[in-house]
Amino acid sequence: MANVPVEEALIGVAGGHVRGVNSRGGITLGQRPRDIERGDVRRAVDAARDISLPEDREVLHVLPHEFMVDAQNGIRDAIGMVGQRLEVNVHLVTSSVAATQNLVTAANKAGILISDTVLEPLASAESCLTQDERDLGCCLLDIGGGTTELIVFGGGVVRHTSAVAIGGDHFTNDLAVGLRTPIPEAERIKRRHGCAASAFMKGNGAIEIASVGDRPPRNIFAHMLTDIIEPRAMELLSLIRDDVQRAGLDGQIPAGFVLAGAARGSTGCWNLPRSHSICRCASRKQKAWLICRNRWHSRNMQP
Repeated sequence: MANVPVEEALIGVAGGHVRGVNSRGGITLGQRPRDIERGDVRRAVDAARDISLPEDREVLHVLPHEFMVDAQNGIRDAIGMVGQRLEVNVHLVTSSVAATQNLVTAANKAGILISDTVLEPLASAESCLTQDERDLGCCLLDIGGGTTELIVFGGGVVRHTSAVAIGGDHFTNDLAVGLRTPIPEAERIKRRHGCAASAFMKGNGAIEIASVGDRPPRNIFAHMLTDIIEPRAMELLSLIRDDVQRAGLDGQIPAGFVLAGAARGSTGCWNLPRSHSICRCASRKQKAWLICRNRWHSRNMQP
């Protein structure tokens, strides 16, 4: 579409196989206090990373929270400080080895060299979130096709990553079944006319849709779309709420939610949680170097 050859790329990893876990590790610097060097920080992070994982899983990211030097905690950068004991809290993002390798293999067969892999919501956060949102506490929802990935920031660092098994394809399939229309047609009307909250409907006009097989087209009304989309949207929000509560972070996101991903483009989708918390849709920023630059911001190469 862009008519630009792509030879090398970073590839986004997402899906239900991605999991996040917090870990802590540390090292002893010696019997006497001394200056902390970059190599010491690296060894402390490696110690926190050294957790037991099944053979089919690998560490995708190691994201430091804070460092502790002796009895002093809450340190962002420990290099140059003096102490005897250096510890670090980190957030580890793990993924399935097979799932990640399948992505790399598919890209290689298309003639693209993969230089590295990155967690998709982390890449979206780099382009969508402001520093104020990261510092205050924010949850980004990357709504993909089959899953919705979430990443929670607090104090400027990643506190939690997870995924729930509902994405844009579930909304499309619901419409296809409920309206007895082909899946491509359901996708079209979802993006053009879909609204996830009846309170935000702007009208109830007639919409012509295709029928299955050789049956003639027929008309439906806008409220029929909302009657199908809204329950699924409420289920998605309930799963996200439960996930954040299990992580103990439900009271630590005062900056609210930011919706990214292709499926958030449905009209009214981002309005549904506004009555419960602060919410906004991601907007394009100049540094969105990983994001496809079209009207479906943060689409991340999804169909």
